[in-house]
Amino acid sequence: MRRFFRFSITAFIIALLGILAYFYINSQSVILPDTPYIEVDRIRRGEINYNKTETLEQVLVQKKSALDKQRKVLEEKKDLLNKRRLEIENYINYETEKIRLKFQTQIDNYQVEVESKYHVFKENKEQEYLEQVLVKKELYEEKLTELVDNLQESYSHDLETYKQELMKEYYLERVNYDLKLKFLDLSKEEEDEFKNRLTELENIQLIAVEGKESELIDEIENKIEQFKEEYNMEIKEYEQELKDRVERELNNKRVENKQLLEDYLILQQRLMNVEIEEKRKEILERSQKELSTLEALVKEISQEYFSLQSEVSILEKEVMY
Repeated sequence: MRRFFRFSITAFIIALLGILAYFYINSQSVILPDTPYIEVDRIRRGEINYNKTETLEQVLVQKKSALDKQRKVLEEKKDLLNKRRLEIENYINYETEKIRLKFQTQIDNYQVEVESKYHVFKENKEQEYLEQVLVKKELYEEKLTELVDNLQESYSHDLETYKQELMKEYYLERVNYDLKLKFLDLSKEEEDEFKNRLTELENIQLIAVEGKESELIDEIENKIEQFKEEYNMEIKEYEQELKDRVERELNNKRVENKQLLEDYLILQQRLMNVEIEEKRKEILERSQKELSTLEALVKEISQEYFSLQSEVSILEKEVMY
């Protein structure tokens, strides 16, 4: 009798939990596998014969079967939820990569633009250098031509002056010999002597003029060579000065471009992060309703599963006693 009373109370509790679970499931529109209904009233009246089919062991088997089916449904919904979360995360990663590639393309294009402008700047500076060197060389050619003309003029003037001085120096002596040869009655020997003397004077003058010419030419060549040496040193210093200046300007431009790229990269990185975060929020907001529904469904099924698990636990204890 005591065993029957204890069994009746246990069966009543199980039946009550089953009824509550049934109404809860129907109210949430969640379809669950059919679970057996425990006839509490019949158990109380003792109308159920434990030796027949509707024994506690059979109910326990049915409940375990329902629990197993509920477990599978729960796992299926959890898998669906995790799969959907993974799909959303993958989609976020896909959109993030698209944004990253877009900004990377912009950065690459900007870098190409900056480098292209640098090459143009460099070519202009190199062309400017060549033009300035060319102007310097043209100026040198003009100065050299002017110097040669001045030296040639000076040479002619100095040589003519020297010839005039020679003529003055030997003028009286030559006139003396000329007059003697013209007006005096000279012997053959005297005539030959005076003629030889005139020839000697002419040779002396000729040699002196040639020596002067050589001297003046050497002087001109030395001055031209000196001018060239001074110019070569000057143009070398000028070219080095231009090269240094061009290199400084190119280096400044490289530093400037580097800073431009760094600033642009920082800006694009900040803009990219903002756009990625906005896109992530947008995707999560669009997916939140779906995820919330799935999460609520998993929660409901979990509650139902644990409810069935409790029923099975109670039945197992009852069967043991």
